[in-house]
Amino acid sequence: MALRRFLDDHRDELGAPLSIHRAGLTLRLLLTVALPWVVGVAVFLLLPWFGMWEPIAFTVVTGVILVWLVVFSALEPLVVCERGLMLGMRQHPGAPRFVVRYEQIVPGSLVPVTRAQNYRALTRPPGQSQTLRVLTGTTQGLHFVGPEAEEATRPRTARPALRSTAMRAVDGRTVWFASTGRTPPSTVAAEIAQAARRQGLTHLADATEAAPTRALTRSPADRHRLLPGLPPVAPPWQ
Repeated sequence: MALRRFLDDHRDELGAPLSIHRAGLTLRLLLTVALPWVVGVAVFLLLPWFGMWEPIAFTVVTGVILVWLVVFSALEPLVVCERGLMLGMRQHPGAPRFVVRYEQIVPGSLVPVTRAQNYRALTRPPGQSQTLRVLTGTTQGLHFVGPEAEEATRPRTARPALRSTAMRAVDGRTVWFASTGRTPPSTVAAEIAQAARRQGLTHLADATEAAPTRALTRSPADRHRLLPGLPPVAPPWQ
């Protein structure tokens, strides 16, 4: 309901939605959340100085919080619209979503990628970035270079996370990544190319259609080859 309302409110900017791709629930996401919870509950139950109700309260409260985190991570959408993309999740009132219009995407920078769990190892970003939606369990998605996070933030009054640091391309613009969930990223890229062509953005459309799917490695030396817009890694002796 909230997503539909957001898309309706920004219809003049985005146009009609064409498809929605959820990050999805993955085994890695479940294990990342469930294993620490199980260990924490077990330790809490073994502590001798607590009665019956403290462990129950701890189990329920932490369980609710972790379920909330899992649900919101799994439901994070990438929405392909007529004039642009909507990405980012809304964990709480005031948290931002992002609107990236097609004319803001650097032609040739949008590529479909697989093995996206290697994205951070490959790029080694300087910190957490709201524009890199590489969630736990993400295996595929789209990489591109686009506008500043502040320019794409909706509502514009929303504030970025304190640890959010934009990752820069060689031209100084912002690097973005969005999960396509279970949908092959090549399929989503083709849909974006078609929408961009209908908007008259032939350079973006041609370059996106010609971009092959890249399987990411964990070596930063490969990033310039695999992820357009990122600078090559300087040799260690420089």
